[in-house]
Amino acid sequence: MSMPTIEVDQDYMRDNDTYHIDSRLYILVTACIWTVLMSTIVFGSVGNILVLYVYSNRKDSKTCTLFIKVLAVVDLTICIVIAPLELYQTMQ
Repeated sequence: MSMPTIEVDQDYMRDNDTYHIDSRLYILVTACIWTVLMSTIVFGSVGNILVLYVYSNRKDSKTCTLFIKVLAVVDLTICIVIAPLELYQTMQ
């Protein structure tokens, strides 16, 4: 019983192909990314501002209230800073 053999192409430079992305597919993917990022920026900012407004009127000093406020601030920072930078990067 013999072992099966596998042939391997040793000429890697011959397979150096350039991949061309279809422009319609590129536009579709870019539009989807823009839609998701813009909705994240808008809804995330509005939602976190609303959470901060509601919880800033509360006078209790519980740990969970502080935790929710900190989460809202961090998430708002991500929506205002990181998401637009990602949007800018997709334009490049």
